[in-house]
Amino acid sequence: MKLSSWIQISLLCLCVLSLKAKTPAWISQRPIDKDYYIGIGVATKQADSRDYIQFAKDAALQNLASEITVNINSEVISNMIEKSGVLEEEIKARIKTSTMAELEDYELVDTWEDKKEYWVFYRLSREIYAQNRATRIMIARQLGLDLFTKGKLSEENGNYSQALKFYIRAFSPIEKYINEPLQVDFRDREIYLGNELYSQVSSLLYNLSLQPVQDKISAKIGKSLKNPVRFAAYFNTAANEKVPVNDLPLQVNFLKGEGELVESMVTDDQGIARTTVSRIISSDKMQILEAKVDLLAMTGQDTTSFVFQEILQSLESPATKVILNVSGLTIYIETQEKNFGQDIGLKHIEPELKEALADRGYSFTDDIGGADLYIMLDVDTREGGKAFNMVTAYADLNISVTDMTTGNEVYKNALSKIKGIDLEAQKAGLKSLDNAAAELKKIIIPDMTAKF
Repeated sequence: MKLSSWIQISLLCLCVLSLKAKTPAWISQRPIDKDYYIGIGVATKQADSRDYIQFAKDAALQNLASEITVNINSEVISNMIEKSGVLEEEIKARIKTSTMAELEDYELVDTWEDKKEYWVFYRLSREIYAQNRATRIMIARQLGLDLFTKGKLSEENGNYSQALKFYIRAFSPIEKYINEPLQVDFRDREIYLGNELYSQVSSLLYNLSLQPVQDKISAKIGKSLKNPVRFAAYFNTAANEKVPVNDLPLQVNFLKGEGELVESMVTDDQGIARTTVSRIISSDKMQILEAKVDLLAMTGQDTTSFVFQEILQSLESPATKVILNVSGLTIYIETQEKNFGQDIGLKHIEPELKEALADRGYSFTDDIGGADLYIMLDVDTREGGKAFNMVTAYADLNISVTDMTTGNEVYKNALSKIKGIDLEAQKAGLKSLDNAAAELKKIIIPDMTAKF
């Protein structure tokens, strides 16, 4: 081998050895330190971007947080978590996420980079972390206990809705530490705050009852209900008294059927809540409205954590139902059907119109004074030309719908140049009317019934 080749190999070896010497030991072998949590992160460099630095930092902190063990106290498992149905592993995963968000007082030990990668090394004193967490838990306990105490006083004073709100809001400061027993002193006895809160909320909800003021209501498709739908809220006391509950938020929805309504309501001083149904959309003859206590509205937050939501959803919220007996709107129909300007004896459009509307739950009347809607339909045909001994006719159709309650025109539409072909003009005109009826059912009826 030539001397120059040996020199090149030697220089290459020296470069490799030099590179290895500059690479920190913590990259090739993760440090173990009983006094510190360790976090190491790496990111690949990208041209014209320094985002890799932040990526490496985030990865290092996530790695550090993963070293912090999450344990769930057996007292917690046997009560609130078990009853709420939240899995222990889900609790642990959420706590780890919040742990990373709360990391503080960590130290940057070292960084290292080459042309391809950027490395970050953080550490956090186990003792400092324990002190910080203990402080946060203490503050959370104090805040939770303060709200719990206010809830207890409200309950004792007969303000059950306010008590429920305080109890539910007391979950908020402690939810990040729900894996802890959270013992507190309350009225000369020690309680587990999370479990006690869950027990008090469950007890209050058990003794709350909802009932409709009117359990069956007549309604019409496409119309609003004449009067608000009312629900009454009561608290059943130990003396078997029904006490009206004011300021209680309720949520109402269609359990069966469909319509437009005000979904949120609050009980008044007599314990009555009212909602307005502005329109019935579904054609189902029997529809059901369900009202239930809106626990999420009591949190005082726009959003809540996954754990908090799971706990609230596991609670059996009082509910009640109202039956809507729905009938179709009554329609008075007036049609003018002509073929080349002449009235036809056997109508082609009106039967198809009535059939399509009847399928959607509408009914008909010969008394215009008793109708909800007045439909005026006007159709005529005209000659379109001749070709190869065949006559083409076109049908032009106009339709108008008037709300008889308000007198307002609520729908208007037209179809034009609906073609019909036959050897004779009159027959071609009748065919164009048949085709117009088909187009009416296909295009106008769905559009029209969507309006009312």
